[in-house]
Amino acid sequence: MSRPKPNQRVILWDIDGTLVSSRASRADKHVKAAEVFLGRDLPIQKRSAGKTDRQILYDLLEANGTNPSPAALTEALDVLDKLSLTELNLCPVLCNPGVLNALQAARTAGWTNGLLTGNTPIRAQSKLESAGIHVHFNSDFTFFGHEAPNRHELVAAGASAIQSAGCLAAIVIGDTPLDIQSAQSNGLNVVAVATGPFRSEELSEYEPSLLISDLESGISALVDYLRLIAE
Repeated sequence: MSRPKPNQRVILWDIDGTLVSSRASRADKHVKAAEVFLGRDLPIQKRSAGKTDRQILYDLLEANGTNPSPAALTEALDVLDKLSLTELNLCPVLCNPGVLNALQAARTAGWTNGLLTGNTPIRAQSKLESAGIHVHFNSDFTFFGHEAPNRHELVAAGASAIQSAGCLAAIVIGDTPLDIQSAQSNGLNVVAVATGPFRSEELSEYEPSLLISDLESGISALVDYLRLIAE
């Protein structure tokens, strides 16, 4: 990470389900990548939303009789990147309702938009470019899932970097229980948005700092919360 300016307030945005829609055609992308890497078909397996790309592929390979080394995981992640780029060229990503206004409102309220995503850098950037929102994020605060073995360690790395940079405040905005739990366990406030695979009722059980249905109807509540934290 470069040397960011101190005294910033940073939002660590999740991507899939939070900023952009997760289409059904992408649901088994990790399974396909594991199949290409191993050279054989695998049973379709459910993957837990909120996990990092690295963790999902590790779990898939291990469940199918392979003990993946770091080098093997890097190769499998490269396969995932290539499959994702091919699909994005055919099927562009769409923003969830209210995303652009929320990003602009956050910056107007004095917050820096960063990223904390389970995606690899290539997958993250390509999705944001496809959705037309890549220009809204500060590259000083971007944390990706190609190296972190799980969401907790990914958030821990982000929280540590933000603290070292001398930031005044940081929050996570995500759409899964893992986003909420990993933020809480690392001492960060978290806004949950019910635009992913989990309903508001399910997310509320994890007691996020703020819960909104979506970034369109919840924009006023989000801005009020950002101003409250900034005081």
